Amino acid sequence: MGAAVSGSALVLGGTGYVGGAVVQALAAREVEVVFGYHRNQERAAALCRETGARSERGDLSTPDCPAQLVAAARDACGPVSRLIHAATEIGTAGAWADEGASSADFDRLMAIEVRSAWLAAEALVAQLEPGQVGEIILTASVAAVHSIAVPAPVAAAQAARLGLVRGLAKALGPRGVRVNLVVLGVLEDGIAKQLAAPLKRDFLHFSALRRPGTAQEAADIIAWLATENRYMTGATMQATGGL
Repeated sequence: MGAAVSGSALVLGGTGYVGGAVVQALAAREVEVVFGYHRNQERAAALCRETGARSERGDLSTPDCPAQLVAAARDACGPVSRLIHAATEIGTAGAWADEGASSADFDRLMAIEVRSAWLAAEALVAQLEPGQVGEIILTASVAAVHSIAVPAPVAAAQAARLGLVRGLAKALGPRGVRVNLVVLGVLEDGIAKQLAAPLKRDFLHFSALRRPGTAQEAADIIAWLATENRYMTGATMQATGGL
């Protein structure tokens, strides 16, 4: 039987629509949580009061930030055995601009969506205690697994997260670290607000459940992976309502 994960969790993108719900879900399971955020200091403070979690501010587009956040979480709670990367840049105006993203938009998108996840995973593994297992969970939109009408940079970043999960799962499996991807469908808020109304209607029409999901529903799946998973790695869980 696979080893259970013990220890604290670092949630990247903790003040986002999904990330905040993940912080709440893990805290409810009595996991010590540190979450990273960039801009929304008011939301970060409220989440800390509500859950007892700790917050650390940082910009994941900078190369040093992921390791610094892992180190801060370790200093606060001991070795970090759970990493949930729910930070996203695909809700920014530049990534969805009608005339296309600039090269600077593309670089920032890939830095936050892909490079920071890789660097955070490396930092997590480096600070694990001997014999300690780990759990790494990334989120992505349905553009990671389906060809849909989104800008090319957005689709590229999401597909890269899928490839990163598969590569990390193979590389880190011998170290006892499991790596999985949760693909999120249309949710009630968050980046779903960037979808054009006709596209959102199409998603909901072809969804088996005929409704958008909630942040809590997404967070419950992620929290299960972070606390209950024993054997699944390199996998893609589609929390899409049956798209």
